Amino acid sequence: MGKHGLTITYLNNRKVYAPGDYVQGAVEVELKKPKKIKKIKVNAVGESIIKLKTPDGKQLRNQEKYFHFTFDVFAGSDHDIQAGQHRYPFQFQLKQALPTSFEGNYGHVRYSIKAVVEYPGILSSRDKCLSAFTVLDTVDLNNMPSSRTPLRIHCEKKASGMCWWKKGAVTVDIATEKTGYVAGEFIKANGIIVNGRSRPIKSLKVELWQLVTFFGRLKNSAPNSAIITHEMSKAVSTWTMSSAIGGDGAENWQNKQLMQIPPLIPSGLRNCSVIDVQYYLKVVMIVPGGVGGSEISGRSNYLTIGSVPLMTSPPLRPPPPAVSYSAPQAVATAPPLEFSVEPSAPPPAYDPGDSAFASVPLPSYEEAVTGGAALVDDDLETSEINEEDVRTPDTSFTPQYAFFDFSQTTTATAPLAVN
Repeated sequence: MGKHGLTITYLNNRKVYAPGDYVQGAVEVELKKPKKIKKIKVNAVGESIIKLKTPDGKQLRNQEKYFHFTFDVFAGSDHDIQAGQHRYPFQFQLKQALPTSFEGNYGHVRYSIKAVVEYPGILSSRDKCLSAFTVLDTVDLNNMPSSRTPLRIHCEKKASGMCWWKKGAVTVDIATEKTGYVAGEFIKANGIIVNGRSRPIKSLKVELWQLVTFFGRLKNSAPNSAIITHEMSKAVSTWTMSSAIGGDGAENWQNKQLMQIPPLIPSGLRNCSVIDVQYYLKVVMIVPGGVGGSEISGRSNYLTIGSVPLMTSPPLRPPPPAVSYSAPQAVATAPPLEFSVEPSAPPPAYDPGDSAFASVPLPSYEEAVTGGAALVDDDLETSEINEEDVRTPDTSFTPQYAFFDFSQTTTATAPLAVN
């Protein structure tokens, strides 16, 4: 960071914003001795980048710019700036159509601010620091009729062979109460698990999987070359059966509470064309038989994780039109002398006073269970992707997502039959 202290702060310590919000903060400089400052520059970037190597050795690259602008918060002085703490405010407004922040191992959607203090002299020196904040797009489950549809999972191991123990059929046939959830909700299921064998089933898991799809082009290929897709998936939450299902037995599920959905990015990653995120459920069971048994599994269709929970009854009004994406450019404004009062996080994208949301807890904003990444000072100004760049981690960043802690509420739900 250099010999002098330099930090970026946000008004009310806010680090989560919605599209259209003003990002307000300040560059804080701590000089250890009087010194002239040539200028202080703020550089803000919103972009998505992917960079990965596929199992067959292909190197995929792609990027998308949402905004990029630079402005000075201090134009310099002919006189020494006194030692001590100095604060230089800034603000800029986000556009209405922006994708939600995302950090993955091979790509990200990131909104960053870089502050640079330049000092005069023949061998001019600079101090710099880097910060990132979360942008949350709205994914309203009430605008998706399929969110209320049960999600079915079926898998089976048919009867086979003759042995000293019975090898009958083993079947899992369950369905969740709906398809649309928000982080913090519990997934509940109804159905039946049949064990047609004489030995008990001791291992059964239900897993929530995140599927990330990257859309890239071959490294060094033409800008209009063919898009290649690459998928990567991982389990992000697991529920494990606590008691065995006896031989020649069955277990009926009625409103069975499984896992609580952890803080996760909402489905779809709207307004981003280089990364897509989806979710599905997977059942994994060890069936008795042979040495150690055998594994069977089945997965569901996609479920939707949103940022606005379902009302207790379907909305009577039609959904608003979708927001189209046209590569928005952020608008910078002159730094204000003082800030207006604003909340430390975005308000819910629904009316908490509406009786249809009476059983919904207010959201908090929690760090993504999938983790974050190191911020690096390489592409903030040029946005060029160069594998040979020397990159030095400056700090780390983990996006925060809306989390509705339904463990603090009790809501009765009628069992749904599995047909």
